[in-house]
Amino acid sequence: MYIPEYSLTEKMLRNIGTIEYSKGVIDNIVIQPNWEKQLKKDADLRFIFTSLTDMGYVFNFDAVKKIYDGYSNENTEILNLKYALDLIDKNSRLGDITEGVLMDIQKILFTGNHESKYRNTKVEGFENPEAVLARIVEVFDWFNSCDAKQSHPIISAAILKIELERIKPFEVMNSASINILVKYALKISGYDFGGFLCIEDYYKKTKTAYEQSVTTISKETVDLTDWIQYFCEGFAAETSNLKEKIKLLAKDIKLSKASGRQRLSERQERIIEYLQDFGTLQNKDFPKLFPDISEDTILRNLKELVLRGLIKKSGSTKSSRYELV
Repeated sequence: MYIPEYSLTEKMLRNIGTIEYSKGVIDNIVIQPNWEKQLKKDADLRFIFTSLTDMGYVFNFDAVKKIYDGYSNENTEILNLKYALDLIDKNSRLGDITEGVLMDIQKILFTGNHESKYRNTKVEGFENPEAVLARIVEVFDWFNSCDAKQSHPIISAAILKIELERIKPFEVMNSASINILVKYALKISGYDFGGFLCIEDYYKKTKTAYEQSVTTISKETVDLTDWIQYFCEGFAAETSNLKEKIKLLAKDIKLSKASGRQRLSERQERIIEYLQDFGTLQNKDFPKLFPDISEDTILRNLKELVLRGLIKKSGSTKSSRYELV
């Protein structure tokens, strides 16, 4: 039975800690449904655009978006990539990741290969064609084993990707098929981040390091530590970026509801956020909200917000209370 060989490094564990922190923040931030749809769409578009580039197609991003949105159907590859991503979103049979799921993805991506046959030509540095099926069975058997399920989902996903990459199971569209399968695996394990994440962005930004990581792991390579470390580092970077983006969206939503899209200063935004979070603001709260700002300056900002109809004041002098309208 196949058992992957790797060492847990301090850097690997640190990146997994970063991923878990980002996941905790993202899971506890509520954003509007229309923003969720936009984040998902943006991630899909970036994945499709990167996949097309890897396959040697030359498209500008707007053309990809036009076809994705249904305004044109002139490119089969773009639509097939979209349909394969839809398979993940709409699949109600969330369970084991199997050879059949990989075949289903490949069948959608390469419509000319209706039987989804494995590679039958020899490619230097990759598994021989006659051994492809046996190796794939080994990888999926491991991925659905207790050993894989006891590993962190990010590590298991990293191993699944690199093992399939070095098998190179199909004649075409290997990386696209494998990346979509990995997205599916992450969804099942709860690490797909709502579909908002596009780890392929990291592959693109670190193209040289990615290619070296993949090509240097030939079929003879045993130790996967360097690859897993690269994968975890990229996942940590992308989840951190996503976390900050979602935090900004939540802030923007909060402020837009309160201000009606009126332009506010940074200090006024902070006041609105505080009132959203805690309900009321009193003079005694000023020092913790603005420790280095004078009370007179804060009162001027509050007065302007009152005049603009965004907050209301009750009471007088030191007992004044401010609340959102």
